[in-house]
Amino acid sequence: MVNVKDAMFGARGDGVTDDTSAIQKAVNAVAGTGGSVVIPAGIYLVDPVASTHAGIRLRSDMTLRFEPGAVLQALPTSTSNYVVLLVGGVQNVQILGGTIIGNRHNNSILDTREGGIGLKVARSRHVVVQGLTSKDCWLDGFYIGEASWDVTLCRVVADGNRRQGMSVTSVDGLVVESCTFKNTTGFMENGVFVCGAGTAIEPNIGQTVCNVRFTGCTFASNATDGLAIGPAIANRGRAFVTDVVVDGNKALGNGRHHGASGIGVSNCSGLQISNNTVTDNIGNGIYLRNQANSILLTGNTVTGTRAAPPPGSIGYGILLYDTAGNILTGNTVRNSAACGIRNAYPSGANTIGPNKLRNNHPDTCP
Repeated sequence: MVNVKDAMFGARGDGVTDDTSAIQKAVNAVAGTGGSVVIPAGIYLVDPVASTHAGIRLRSDMTLRFEPGAVLQALPTSTSNYVVLLVGGVQNVQILGGTIIGNRHNNSILDTREGGIGLKVARSRHVVVQGLTSKDCWLDGFYIGEASWDVTLCRVVADGNRRQGMSVTSVDGLVVESCTFKNTTGFMENGVFVCGAGTAIEPNIGQTVCNVRFTGCTFASNATDGLAIGPAIANRGRAFVTDVVVDGNKALGNGRHHGASGIGVSNCSGLQISNNTVTDNIGNGIYLRNQANSILLTGNTVTGTRAAPPPGSIGYGILLYDTAGNILTGNTVRNSAACGIRNAYPSGANTIGPNKLRNNHPDTCP
């Protein structure tokens, strides 16, 4: 176990000194040993482009342990292509505690590249992240991709990030437990408002996201969807999402920018969405669309869905659009501004009922 403030490393944590090199030296000292790097309380300034567009690069077989009050603060950059903390091409890594603060409010970025990440996990396996907060990043608080395998996030918080709280593009085996993704803002791009989800599972062409579990998480007050699952329409059949279970989570007050959904699924099949509490979202509570097929939707409680400003959705509790083979049973839907459940333009048979519907406007509609 080494401490980044040990004399041989020399980190200051005073909010003034650039501590990038000192922290990296400590990481390199324990690489491959199974040892730990300890970061005491303090504000450690990190140059997030110090090493090929990354700040601190973790190594295999190590633990990065933040003591209470320890913060990695990204220094200002003129490029969006940065990562504060990178887990790239490694294995057997733990990150425990701590806070990462991006530079979305303190930069001179003019490029339109989609970059600027708090924690990125790429091409890595057997990674555990527990109790880490990542906030105010130019892009995402957390990013999981590039064929990573066996990644666990527990009690992490993404808060006030610009693109997504977390993006997931390519992974086999992801557990997300008791995490919070909130206050993602989205942004204008070429005159169009984009992104802004708490978490987006969005593989690109040639990528697959599979074997994923969300349990006990909260998606709250995001500009668009709380949790968005599925590739873009243009990538249908060329990017894949399989074996995803979303069970026992909360989606609260999402869709703050012209409406979206508490939980939204598109262009994928075979998922389970169960026992979630979906409350006061703007646009739709739960939305299955564009060939979101063969999904089990059961045991969810959807209440207080509000209408979005035109041309947004008008406040459906559960909306199905262009779908088939879905099973909706045992759900409770109350106090929706529009239909409690609507099965719109089905491409095949959906099985709906029995569900508990009350005080929607109306409870069901075609």
